[in-house]
Order: sequence, then structure tokens, then C-alpha cells
Amino acid sequence: MKKALYITLLTPFFTFAQFEVNLPIDFEMSDDLFQVDSTYFTDFNGGSFSVINNPFQIGINTSKWVGKIVRDGGDIWAGSKVQLNDNLNFAQNDFITLKIYTQAPVGTQVRLKIEDPNYIDMGDPCFEVDAWTTVSNEWETLTFDFTDSPPLYNNIAFMFDFDVIGDGSEESTFYFDDIVHTNNSSTTNDIYGCTYVIACNYNEEANIDDGSCVFQEPNYDCDGNCINDIDSDGVCDEVDYDDGIGIQEVSNEHVTLIKMIDILGRRQKEHKNGTLLFYIYNNGTVEKIIEDIVCVDQKNEIKFTNIADLKFDEKNSNVQGKLTIAKVIHGPGDPRLEGTLCDDTGSIPVHLWRANATKFSNGSN
Repeated sequence: MKKALYITLLTPFFTFAQFEVNLPIDFEMSDDLFQVDSTYFTDFNGGSFSVINNPFQIGINTSKWVGKIVRDGGDIWAGSKVQLNDNLNFAQNDFITLKIYTQAPVGTQVRLKIEDPNYIDMGDPCFEVDAWTTVSNEWETLTFDFTDSPPLYNNIAFMFDFDVIGDGSEESTFYFDDIVHTNNSSTTNDIYGCTYVIACNYNEEANIDDGSCVFQEPNYDCDGNCINDIDSDGVCDEVDYDDGIGIQEVSNEHVTLIKMIDILGRRQKEHKNGTLLFYIYNNGTVEKIIEDIVCVDQKNEIKFTNIADLKFDEKNSNVQGKLTIAKVIHGPGDPRLEGTLCDDTGSIPVHLWRANATKFSNGSN
């Protein structure tokens, strides 16, 4: 491992990144449709960066998206860089690790350079660390030891096959992913992957989660096929209105909520207002739900958009009062509303247990 601190006066060869992000970076699409793509990287001196579908979903990296840098002409330091929102502090986390795939020969030099975005005015203060590949034509994890780096920098420049001018060939093409700031160097005991059992790409051998988990879409399995498709037309029965199955038939199928997890995979016992959770059901479906709390108006009409507008009929209820608050507690096939009936004596919990019903009752059914 080669490390060096430089403060030199050089002609700058970078341009400023337009947007900011933080580590870890895995190039996957997040729940709010955010993705670190080429907009967040700045190419320099013969390097060309892009985000593509992973062409080598094997070994330690089966994620869907990866970064790609092609070096073609320019200088020996050709590459691309990203600007982070915060300075990298190596007081507790000494290392940066990344996964790399290349057809370049074993022993190819990879250099990470961290620097200040205002280096033009400061004489290019930076800290550089080198690592070398140990395999070819397969994914591996490289570790860069920044123990001695000061906490002054928030730009990372990626320079693959440093000290060689690229020619645009396969040996000048580098795929990389899962850039992590960590306090553990990569060893033979470190296995990166998806550690969430419910994910499509769960890796039972992984002991370090790398943020690569992929979950199935509602009504589909992990291969993108409909879970229910009686007429085999590629349109799931839940949204296929001309397959001979009535909507009521589909909705009557008993679906049980197994658990709720947040975007980090942590199990939740309560769905708080305004939060996003993943609902996991016994038929294998996963649904993203943002909790809504709604109130009725003077006409006792519930303003609710996730299922349909529901109406409260006091004449059919076996309790007296007015429904003032309601929220979803179950999902597809068994939508339920939980609410509160308020009167002079206090609050009584009630449940609406069919989406097309108007009757409320005490208890949980």
C-alpha cells in the first residue's frame, strides 16, 4: 500500500462537480428515485465515467448498477471524480474500500486521490493512496488505507491503471461499485453482500451489508413474473380487468401482513404518520406504504386516497360517536382502517375490516 501527502503547485486538470453526495456509493436507485449517476461525476484528462447495468453479476457483486470508467488517451492520471457533501474524517474509519472488475492484468495500479474542491486557490492539497489488483476477469474488493490523511478533503478522484495512458480497450475499462468508508480493511473473512433475508439477492454468506439489496415489486416475484396471472397474459390478476376473474375474487384472497421494515431493513412494530415502510405479506409481495392519518368532516366522510373513499354510517354501527381519525393497518386483499370514535365519555377504538363495508365494530375484526 502506497500513501503520500502532497501539497504542490500544479496546473489544475479537474472541473468542479455539479452535485454532492456522501459515502457509501452503490449506484443503485433509492426509494425516492435518487441515483448517483454521471451527473455527479466530473471526468478529467481522458477518463469517461458512466453508470450502467452490471454486465458481470457474479461473485461478490450481483447488484444491478455499477460505475464504469474508460480511459482513452489523455494523461497517465486520466479518470473521474466525485465531490462529497462532507469532509472525509479518518479518525475512526481509516479505510475506503471498493469493488472492481477489469480485464486488465493482475497487478494493475489503482489510485484514489482525495482533495479539497478549492485546491486551485490552495496549491492542490491532497492525499493519495495506491492499491493493486490481484485478479482479472472477476470482482474483488480493494482497500485503501487513509489512516494518515487529515480530515480536510471531500473530493475523491478515481484513477485506474495509474501511470499508463489508456487506449479505450477492454484492458483500459474498469467497472467499480460499493465505495465504502469503513474501519475494517477487506480480508478473507469479509464478505460483502445483501444481508436482508427478504431481499431477492439475499446472500447467506455475507457478513457485511453493502447496500445492494433488491426487493420484488408488488404483485411480482423476484424474476419480474406475476405471482397471480391466471390467463398468462403477462398482466397480473390484481390489475388485469378482462381475465375472467372478478375484482372481488382477487381481493377476497386472504393475505396476511408478516412484518413491516424501514428502508434500512429494520423491523418496525408501529407505522408512524408520514414515514415510509415496506409491508411484507405471506404471498411474497412487498408494498411500499407511507402512513396517512385522515379526519372525517361533518358529513362523516373519510378523506382517504390509498384504497377508496369510505363512508361512516352511524345507523349501522353498534357504538355511538363520530369517527375522527383513521389509518391503514393492513394492506392488499385485506385493507383495514383503524380509527377512534369520540363521544362525551371518551374514545373507543374501532376497525373497518372490508374496503367496501360501511359498518364499524368494537374489537379487531
